[in-house]
Amino acid sequence: MNKDKKRPMGFVKSNGSEEEAEATFSAAHEVDGIAKFSVNSMGGNGELGYTGLDYSGGRIFNEILAKLQGTRGMKIWREMSDNDDTIGSVLYMIDTLIRRLKWKMKPYSQSPEDVIKATFIEESLHDMSDTWGETLSSILSFLPFGFSYHELVYKRRIGPNEKSPAKHSKYTDGFISWRKIPIRDQISITDGDWIFNDQGVVTGVIQKGPPNWTPVTIPMEKALLFRTKNNKESPEGRSLLRNSYRSWWFKQNIENLESIGVERDVAGIPVMQVPAKIMILEASEADKAIYAHLKNIVRNVRNDEQAGIVIPSDYDINGNQLYTFELASSPGKKQFNTGDIIKRYQNSILQTLLADFLKLGQDKVGSFALSENKTELFTMSLETIVQQIEEQFNSRAIPKLFKLNGWDQSQCPMLTHGEFEQDAIEKTVDSIFKLSQAGMSLFPDEALEAEMRRRLNIPAKDNLNAL
Repeated sequence: MNKDKKRPMGFVKSNGSEEEAEATFSAAHEVDGIAKFSVNSMGGNGELGYTGLDYSGGRIFNEILAKLQGTRGMKIWREMSDNDDTIGSVLYMIDTLIRRLKWKMKPYSQSPEDVIKATFIEESLHDMSDTWGETLSSILSFLPFGFSYHELVYKRRIGPNEKSPAKHSKYTDGFISWRKIPIRDQISITDGDWIFNDQGVVTGVIQKGPPNWTPVTIPMEKALLFRTKNNKESPEGRSLLRNSYRSWWFKQNIENLESIGVERDVAGIPVMQVPAKIMILEASEADKAIYAHLKNIVRNVRNDEQAGIVIPSDYDINGNQLYTFELASSPGKKQFNTGDIIKRYQNSILQTLLADFLKLGQDKVGSFALSENKTELFTMSLETIVQQIEEQFNSRAIPKLFKLNGWDQSQCPMLTHGEFEQDAIEKTVDSIFKLSQAGMSLFPDEALEAEMRRRLNIPAKDNLNAL
């Protein structure tokens, strides 16, 4: 059978020159002798359009709110993740769940050579100066910041007795592996400049930050860039907290007002009576200085163990005290319940992070089934995060390591992860049982049996025979 018949409609094979290829391509897309389109009519091999990313001078201005752009925005994301208990708990939960996963290398094939190379890559992940768990935690900073930039630092595996970090390893085979994959702080990068080529593609970054603030150029060829999403090919991605920003802003401001209100309710509002002559515009410089000092006292008064105020005991000719100080009591119940308002914003933040299942049951609402559905949705979002990490290693980090060792980059192993859910085994067994009860013929099936053994952590048949 002619193999060309199996190719997609319109496919024409050409081994000739570029002109011949263009002619055959055009001929394949003719209807009644009229060319529908050709390579040249589509702009040749070049790219005509552009993503529309707003950048200038190495700085990105794609964010609609100016306060969330660049270094200023990075500091806000840090404040949100470090200072807010609701956001911090969700980020910690994500970090913990992903670090608990079982990460494995899937060989390109089951040939002894490919299995050995997959084992080598897995060894490299656990032979770095930072543990794999620590490396994962730093990578996951791309969630609050939108991106994380990591430099690939290599070493030669000489042995455990080597003092040089560039040679120290648990192994002595002399191959090149990762020494570490350290993060380059997001603020130090946005303080620097992204490097774009003529097509608007990022080719590197100029980092500038503490401790010495010396600009350092880190090319993409020596780095991994993790992003929450590829928004117009922006290297800064989009913070996972972006949709929570408005709720967080209102929540923190109401919390601040609430704490001030509590203090005023408990201690009272400071009130000081002073002679009118020191408050008028025509007052002397000395009186104005006294007035400014007294206002400062009222603003900063605190009812603590060191509280105390000294004021003059002067009286006027009628026997009225010229200076008085008192704490006025609260006028009574407030018009708004700030606790309910803060709780509403907390729920809104959790909803944007797909973690609102954490609130189910606390307010005596929400069924178990609803909780299970929301948990599954959250798990799906975690799967997407993990896939983004895997894609960077599988498409960039591992092929680069293969190239350095002189191996075929088209036959790389793949970084994979295990199950998230604790009850994954129970669900798998239950599903198999129900399907078999329904009459589906499942066994014997070598592929299904191998997958079940993998999920249930049962050794393969060959391994059992060897035991």
